[in-house]
Amino acid sequence: MGNFKKHFIFVFFMICGFCCYAGQISIQVVQHDKIQKNLSENSLVIEDELLTGFFENGYIVTNSPAMTSDSKGSDEKCFSIGMNDAFNGYSDYFVQIKLYYDGEKSDLSKVNWTLYSVSTGEKLEDSFINEFVMTKENKKDLHIVALQLISKIKEAINA
Repeated sequence: MGNFKKHFIFVFFMICGFCCYAGQISIQVVQHDKIQKNLSENSLVIEDELLTGFFENGYIVTNSPAMTSDSKGSDEKCFSIGMNDAFNGYSDYFVQIKLYYDGEKSDLSKVNWTLYSVSTGEKLEDSFINEFVMTKENKKDLHIVALQLISKIKEAINA
């Protein structure tokens, strides 16, 4: 193989490397439950579905540990930890997802999510989902909730 071909192939792969880019997103799940004080299996399932879903959509995904919260002060502490993890991990975006459980069976009643730009600390979007059907808190329903979240967060990122 001649020198020209070697140089051409080298330059071609260098250009291809510069063209490959994936956004990096950091996710934090915060559980609000008046009855259950420990993280529920449902919260962890939603977190796992979100991590998988964003990865499958071409994002580099990291997460801060899922946490429980029972007050505004606790929410601010969770946010501080999550944003710091996102900043130290060089993420482009940080999403804090709050899961609200109500009732004796701790049914998922509302999901609030907030998207931030990590580099500026600016809040880009703050929204919620409260229209979903939970039959028996099964994993299929939780998967649908996670897909709704992924769709709405991607829309906010692309806006």
